[in-house]
Parts: sequence; structure tokens; C-alpha cells
Amino acid sequence: MLRHWSNKFSKGQCDLIRYSSLNGAGRYALFFMVLCVLSLPFQLFPSHSDFGLQGETVESFTGTFIHVIHSKGSGVNLPTKNLETGRYQKFSVGPLSIFSDRVRHLRGQPIELNYLAGQVLTCRINGVEFCAARCWDAASCIALERSGSDRVSKAAPWFMLVFASFFLVLSFVQYLRRKRSDRVRA
Repeated sequence: MLRHWSNKFSKGQCDLIRYSSLNGAGRYALFFMVLCVLSLPFQLFPSHSDFGLQGETVESFTGTFIHVIHSKGSGVNLPTKNLETGRYQKFSVGPLSIFSDRVRHLRGQPIELNYLAGQVLTCRINGVEFCAARCWDAASCIALERSGSDRVSKAAPWFMLVFASFFLVLSFVQYLRRKRSDRVRA
């Protein structure tokens, strides 16, 4: 039996599936399966990044609120003016806090905020809270950021596996239809 298989393999008659013989859905299935295998290290090993927050301390700022800037790349920014120095400063509101966007009419009002590495944790404009902290210090903020990035990296392979399964089934159905139509013609 082993000699039979070795003869078939040496003559190039092996029953392995060749990439060129796959239909479109089969190629997509193979592509997503390869992506699943390549993403396994992300699934098995969690993030060890500190997101630039290691060793940072929570600081406070008091000044004048200028306005809100919404941008696609950096999210929400709060430009402010320091009352002591007269200099303008911009703080970003990101995943470390929950922001309520009802501040448009409060230009020129006093603002108090707590921030970590330039990212707002809490903010009060004219005594009303508009930013609520999701973490309290560098360690808890790093843990929060890691949980978010790990969640995405762990979900991605499952989505790719679903796509691979879908295209695998679709490829098999196309194969069966082609085989049936070949029998009908013969």
C-alpha cells in the first residue's frame, strides 16, 4: 500500500488539491484560513504595551475653555487657555473617559480637568461635569487600554474563521453542482 502511494506521489498523481484548481470561494476560504493561522499568536499572547502611560501621573489643569474640535484621527480635542501663562493648550478626550458633547455653548467658561499624559480623565466646565473617568491612575488606564486591544485581537481570528467556514461551504456547494452537471452531460 505504501509503495502504491509513493509511486503516485513520485509520478505527480497525488490527490492533493492544487490552488489553481480551486474555485473562487475555495480561494477565499484558503485565504481566510491562512489569516486565522497567522493571527494565532495575537490570540495566544496578550498585549504587553503600556500605551505611553507607564510612569505618568494624573495632573490637574484650570483655565478657560475655548471650544471642541472633532477630528477623525484623534477624536475629540479640548483647546484651553491657561489663565496664569496665557498659553493655549489642547487636551485629547479618548478611551480613558466618557465625554458628553453638550459643551458648544460654554465657550469662554472656566474649565477644570484632570489628565494623564495629555488625555483627559475628568473635566468640569463652569462646575458641570462633561467628562467622566473610566480609570483612575496609570496602572488602571493601562489595564483598560490592554483589555480593549486584547478584545479586538481575540475577536478578529473568530471573524476570519467564520468567513473561512462560509467560503468553504460555498466552495463545496459549487463543487457539488459542477460535479452533478458533469454527470448530467455524460
